[in-house]
Amino acid sequence: MSQRKPLPAAFHNWLGERRLALQLWQNAADSLYWPQLHFPLENNAENESGCGDPASELLQWFTSSEGQPESGNTDELNRLSELPLASWLLSADDQKLRELECFFFLSRYKRATPNWWLYRNNLSSVINDLQLRLMQVQQYLSNLPLAN
Repeated sequence: MSQRKPLPAAFHNWLGERRLALQLWQNAADSLYWPQLHFPLENNAENESGCGDPASELLQWFTSSEGQPESGNTDELNRLSELPLASWLLSADDQKLRELECFFFLSRYKRATPNWWLYRNNLSSVINDLQLRLMQVQQYLSNLPLAN
């Protein structure tokens, strides 16, 4: 990976780990104490009409921008990161979440990565917000209550 130096956390599949942890929680909820597994529910949980399917839109953005630095419209990422949780929950789907996982971490086995957005400081908070939103959707789909 040339001169770029990612943080070690960028190599970890946090969404995949959380997916597995939620499956474990579903099977052993009575014996598992893990308060950090719960994410808070935001107060503005109203859906914006006409927001479409944010997960599919995000997948489309990543797919079309992959391997082409700065080719993607980052305004679209900003818009998606600001959508309320309810907008994401309306089209929540495990398959879409699994397809999105690979765009949020770097492979240890590839010298170059198509995920150029993980190296852009100006996108780090947006990517973090999107990852948090996807974690909240995972929680919703696993029937784990969203903590208030």
